[in-house]
Amino acid sequence: MKNLIIRIIILILILLFFQECDSIEKNGFIEPETTHGIIRDYRYMNGCGMVIEMDDGTIIVPYALDTSLLLADGQEVEITYTVITDINYTCGAGLLAKISWLEMVGCGPVIMESIHGSSLPLDFPANPFRILSAEINNDCLAITLSYSGGCGIHEFIMSYSELPSFSPYTGTLTLSHNAHRDMCEAWITKTISYDLTALQRDGSDMVRLSLKKAGDPDYRLVIDYYYK
Repeated sequence: MKNLIIRIIILILILLFFQECDSIEKNGFIEPETTHGIIRDYRYMNGCGMVIEMDDGTIIVPYALDTSLLLADGQEVEITYTVITDINYTCGAGLLAKISWLEMVGCGPVIMESIHGSSLPLDFPANPFRILSAEINNDCLAITLSYSGGCGIHEFIMSYSELPSFSPYTGTLTLSHNAHRDMCEAWITKTISYDLTALQRDGSDMVRLSLKKAGDPDYRLVIDYYYK
């Protein structure tokens, strides 16, 4: 009887082990429990920068956040955080907190470029990825893509630059990928979305866009964006 109980316990442990391994294989990593918020630009306040407005109205002031992340006002995020109470900080807009997890979600903003300069750092990574499909729904460009990784958050930034009037395209959309040094090799597939309303033009109901991938000069996808 004792041997039977031991065998049952071992069998249960083996099943739990393979279930956990299967979950990691499918998802790359186990995502922590997160809370939804929106990035807000508080740089006009002394000592503040980008903060996170939670759904309940709480303002989270990130402490020592990864500076390689490009955060834009209005970007939806899912975060895991721990409030810090033993540090005096110059920004008093809300609760000072250490952000242990930050993932961009929702229909994110497009970074508008100009001939006078770029908002993207010159050394912003152009890590490889594949675009599987792209479609527009309710002014949001949804892109399904895949990439190698699985041990951390990957950042995708969409930028827009207007082209001269003689070009067959109104402007160029460039999608950049920052893998943040994730060395894992699981093949991840996900869908990301970007808000195109800022690209609308008065007196027109359509713009033709050329979508490119940073680091891949041979890729181009033509997108016709119709709007009312």
